[in-house]
Amino acid sequence: MRIVACLFLAVLVGCARAPIFSSPLEGPNDPYMGSVDSLTKLLDGKSEAYVVFIHGVGDHCPGYAVAPTFGWLNEKAMATMGLSALASPVVNNIPDSEFLPNHDPDPASLVSYTKRDYEYRPDAMPSGAINVHAIEITWSQLTQWVKMNQLDYDLTQPGDKPPSLALGCPFSPSAQYKKPPARQALNQLLKENTLDRSLVDAVIYAGVYGKAMRRGLAEALCRAFGGEVNGGGAICRWPKPGMDKAAYFFVTHSLGSRLLYDTLVGLEGHDVANGVETFSRQEQTDAQAFLNQLILHTSSIYMMANQLPLLGLAYEEGLTSSDPPHPMLPMLRREAALQGVATPPAAFAGRSSAPTSHPQPSVNGFIALRAQLARDSGQAFPKLTVVAFSDPNDLLSWSIPKWYQDPPDGIKPYATFTNVYLQNSTHWLGIAENPATAHTGYFVSDDVWRVIRCGGSNGHLDACP
Repeated sequence: MRIVACLFLAVLVGCARAPIFSSPLEGPNDPYMGSVDSLTKLLDGKSEAYVVFIHGVGDHCPGYAVAPTFGWLNEKAMATMGLSALASPVVNNIPDSEFLPNHDPDPASLVSYTKRDYEYRPDAMPSGAINVHAIEITWSQLTQWVKMNQLDYDLTQPGDKPPSLALGCPFSPSAQYKKPPARQALNQLLKENTLDRSLVDAVIYAGVYGKAMRRGLAEALCRAFGGEVNGGGAICRWPKPGMDKAAYFFVTHSLGSRLLYDTLVGLEGHDVANGVETFSRQEQTDAQAFLNQLILHTSSIYMMANQLPLLGLAYEEGLTSSDPPHPMLPMLRREAALQGVATPPAAFAGRSSAPTSHPQPSVNGFIALRAQLARDSGQAFPKLTVVAFSDPNDLLSWSIPKWYQDPPDGIKPYATFTNVYLQNSTHWLGIAENPATAHTGYFVSDDVWRVIRCGGSNGHLDACP
């Protein structure tokens, strides 16, 4: 009887899906052919590694990535990755008045960076143990107060407070409003958790406030890598370039991916977002030496719940219905000029240290910039690998489409994209998966960490400890 009950329960909840590795270049009837390099291969010849975590939409607090109990990289994930912690996490808060010019201090509006060191000692690594420096950036406190002040009236019940290593997070509103009538459970989950507390972050970012979010990320990155406070609302003084033998990795979630690319490309002289200049020319000049090294030595970017195709719609400009789909043709035309393939409009030809108001295609802009820096250096750098994790039932995730990897005008990006499809939560009766955990559950199971550590080939996960 117990066996029958177990079989019945298995039918109800469905089976967990093993990760699937897919290349954007696959045709409709092709088998899955995606591949991802193992961490051991990516670290070959390196003396240490830096891993930067950047969260996405929704409420997050310091410790979301590196706290040993509730963080993404908790004790269980550390064991899967083969990491040993060398120190406890240390949280640093930065008020927005320190990176926004002419802005009064606001105790509820800030960014945080948290650091923690680990040791990676795989058996297959001939060079021995590698020190891993984790940097966690928390920008959520820049938007929590905006959402609570503007949309708290629509919440029929208080949202779940995320765990935190810092006091005062998340922001709590002081005003009280008459609430709407109670919603059905699923509708409440979608309306309040997914829309009011999560998707709204992308809406905020697409407007003028995105400038504050990019400046906050830049300030946190600068200080986390050892930069010094500049004062007067200017971005901090970046450290001098140093570790050529270090590997850099980024682990991003949903909106965090777009925020990262826009910030780095903007600091390198190609600003984004509807004519709003995020960084001054002096801030760009001061950042370039360090960022050139960071970008050149970035080995891989792991994006969870990728939203680039969605967010790119906010920056469409100068295109017609006859243009093929693409994550912004202007940057490709600029890259075409660098490769001597075609003559683009003069506004996109060449690289300038002056800020521009032309919208950039996020990851492709980052890739084009990295390719150009490699050409300028005269050195050989491996292709950047971009791994996009998606749960097909995640309402806020879009896989990387073919035209990112194989642009319609034939300009090949200096990167390899792979979509990794996995299952973050239980499937009930083959009908539904919890939309909240589908979006937030990328780090709950071991699948993501096994993919990062062990890699995959021919569409499937490689042998993994």
